[in-house]
Amino acid sequence: MRLLIFLLALIMTSLSCEAQRKIRGVVLDSLGEGISYTSIKNVSSKKKIEFTDNKGRFLIRAKVGDTLNIENIYYENLQYVVTNTNNIEIRLKLIPGCVLVITEYYKPKKIGVSYGSNYGTTGIYANTGYLNILADTDINLGYATDFSSNDRADVTMEKHFRLRNDWDLSTTIAFQKADFKGNQFFNYQLILNPGTNYRIFKWIPSIVLAHLNYNASENIESFGYGIKHSIYIPSGICFNGSFVKYRDLYHWILGTEYNNRIVDIGLQYEDLEAYNEFSIYLSKTIRF
Repeated sequence: MRLLIFLLALIMTSLSCEAQRKIRGVVLDSLGEGISYTSIKNVSSKKKIEFTDNKGRFLIRAKVGDTLNIENIYYENLQYVVTNTNNIEIRLKLIPGCVLVITEYYKPKKIGVSYGSNYGTTGIYANTGYLNILADTDINLGYATDFSSNDRADVTMEKHFRLRNDWDLSTTIAFQKADFKGNQFFNYQLILNPGTNYRIFKWIPSIVLAHLNYNASENIESFGYGIKHSIYIPSGICFNGSFVKYRDLYHWILGTEYNNRIVDIGLQYEDLEAYNEFSIYLSKTIRF
């Protein structure tokens, strides 16, 4: 009897695996260009959300008859019913009023506000998204102050480089400057993040090379090195962190963020010797 039950369970499992399999597809615009950073969710199952790569390609587990929900902030939402398990092609219509700019990579433009509880600072920040005129370059500016003795300024510039065999390299130059309780630090960072469409390499962390000028309980000028990484899970949640080792101190950041097509909200804690800040921030995706 037990053997019969085991055989029946094995057959049912085999039938289920055969019915639902991983299918490949591509999301295109009206010009036939691939649309990157488009979410694909199989609403007929509880599988995680998938995203298209920089060429609009995706891979998702589904079967004939399943419904895929396709979303992108610049395009009208679409529900697509799977009719075959071969390569599928999905076309989206641009939202009326949006201007299509063709660029190889996608990053949304955002503007946001922040609040730092330890130093009572209120701030504003914004980024440009990947600018076509600057060859897929994103610029981010931020400033926070308590309108007294504590303030902080951040400037970052990120650029993508296309490498061979579907590999690319994201290079970020960052500058941070903070005044806190009569102390001060300047931090310069070069962040190198290799990327590829192969899923096994999605967990590669970024390499951080940095220089710090720290004037607080002691004066330190030092080069440092470390890593930075972000982990995305279904439902739009991201965990991120970085760790940099200098000669006599450590700089680490831990944060989490929830994002959807319009609004992001996040928490972050940063520790650099005497500088400790807990921040909450809220940003909105904008179109221009």
